[in-house]
Parts: sequence; C-alpha cells; structure tokens
Amino acid sequence: MTEDNNKQTIGELFQSARKAKSLTLETISDRLKLTVEQLEIFESPELDLSQLDPFQRGYMRNYAEVLGIDISEFEDHFPDGSNVSSTLSSVEQANESPEPLLSGKILKWLSVLLMILIIAGLVLINQ
Repeated sequence: MTEDNNKQTIGELFQSARKAKSLTLETISDRLKLTVEQLEIFESPELDLSQLDPFQRGYMRNYAEVLGIDISEFEDHFPDGSNVSSTLSSVEQANESPEPLLSGKILKWLSVLLMILIIAGLVLINQ
C-alpha cells in the first residue's frame, strides 16, 4: 500500500489478484509469453507507470485482462501517447513500392499475343 493515500499500487493490485486466483508467475508467463522478470516488474510497488513504453503498457493491459482486473483508475498515470517517440516508420511508408513496369492488363494481353504467335509459328512450321 502507498503511504500517502492508502491505495494499492498497480503492482500490488496485480500481485494480490494473481495470488487470489492461485496463479504463479510462471503460469502467467507461459500464458502471456512474457518473462517472469517482466511480470515481477509489473508487480513491483516501485513501478513508475510514466516510464513505460507503449509495448509495456500493452503487456500490462493483457496481464490485467488475464487476471480479470480493471486498471482504468491508473490510466491517467500513463504518459500521453502523443509524446511517445518511436523509430518505427509508418505502415503506409513501409509498404510503398514503385509502379510496375507493365500493368497486369498489359502483361495479360502480351501473354495472349505471345501464345497466338507461338501457335501460329508452329502451324506454319508443320505445313
């Protein structure tokens, strides 16, 4: 419990909810595909929510979902998402590719024309 307002920290809430369901850190670790060390950080009373990156906040929300607890009262302690920097590029930018040299329709017609020419050539050769 925190001394200033006698409310549970989010870490204490996670730990008490996990223990109430008789779940071990290893069980949760297997279920969420997180390390036990990551879960121990989430259960730490010294956890600073403002220092979590977006992935860690997502993992924390998944942990809360598995435990069936509501962590919305702690949401105002998370940093504003607009201030989070990332080295990831936009999906639109990453998927941009140059226009093909030949469009699909032109390629289809060229293939048909080539087949006709091959067939015509074979017919002429066999005469």
